[in-house]
Amino acid sequence: MRLFSSSHADQCKKAMQKEYESLIKYKTLSLVNLPSAKRGLPCKWVFKSKTNEKGDIVHFKVRLVIKGCA
Repeated sequence: MRLFSSSHADQCKKAMQKEYESLIKYKTLSLVNLPSAKRGLPCKWVFKSKTNEKGDIVHFKVRLVIKGCA
């Protein structure tokens, strides 16, 4: 599902912003400048939509995950 080209793009972006603010608030993420010889771990956004019993989307859940196997 391509969320940013869909009709749900605004809700997904709001969920991403909420997740980012939560990571900063609880100090589980901090942005730093790395030394030139070091590389950061890659990460990606994982999107899920929660639906009710009728199949209507009621909530968007977004997580930023680290790709630890890389």
